[in-house]
Amino acid sequence: MNNLKKYQDQFVNNVIFKHENPDEELVSKMIPIGKLNQQAVIDVYATDYRFRMLEAMQTNFETIWMVLGDETFRELVFEFIKEFPSEEVDLNLYGTHFPSFLKTRNKLLEDLPFLVELASFEIQFWRVFHQANPINVDRSSFTNEKILNSTLEFDDELVLLHFPFNIFPLFQYKDKTLNEFFENNDSDVINNEAFYLLFKELGKVNCKTLTKAQFHFFSQLNEKKSLMDVINEAPDITEEETVDIFKLISNSLLQYLK
Repeated sequence: MNNLKKYQDQFVNNVIFKHENPDEELVSKMIPIGKLNQQAVIDVYATDYRFRMLEAMQTNFETIWMVLGDETFRELVFEFIKEFPSEEVDLNLYGTHFPSFLKTRNKLLEDLPFLVELASFEIQFWRVFHQANPINVDRSSFTNEKILNSTLEFDDELVLLHFPFNIFPLFQYKDKTLNEFFENNDSDVINNEAFYLLFKELGKVNCKTLTKAQFHFFSQLNEKKSLMDVINEAPDITEEETVDIFKLISNSLLQYLK
């Protein structure tokens, strides 16, 4: 088993980092295929690996791919996989380190300072998406009094996010083009502080944009306080903002109440 693990580590290390000049020991273990010699076989594995990871990243970070374009995104991903080879069996989870990787790309961030937040948002969005659907509840059993005295259970299906950039409008154009985004949105829309609530409902991920006061309100709920307690402790929130929260909970978040 130790020899197998050693061989696997050697193989992965050579395919990712040294496929142009692999270890002679590994080359000797390669079996030629047809007209491909041992070095060519390693090159095939290396190319296949890189493009499989590229496809996974294109799926997991579709908006960043759209923003950067094919060539820049491909080059960036090939750099990323050298620093962070895949350790995930499920490639839907690949790219967890992408935000921290992007923080080191200063030249790229000069023109696109929102990329780190966009990557973080995409990770969170797809993480919620891949969760099991919440169990449906009997809505008729929830009176206003019961809702007011309940707490909200935050987990992998219900996530609060706060960013210095408003990247959700950009995310909504992930399957279109950057030109289409700017044709339909003010160029300054991204440069606004943003507060979001992600939750899964009926098999889909909803992103609710919150005001700063509403975000603070939900943050208090996240501390296991009841809705009534938070209302009494939130003097800065307006009646309209409170009504909006109550409607959201009553219409969409009952399954998260405890």
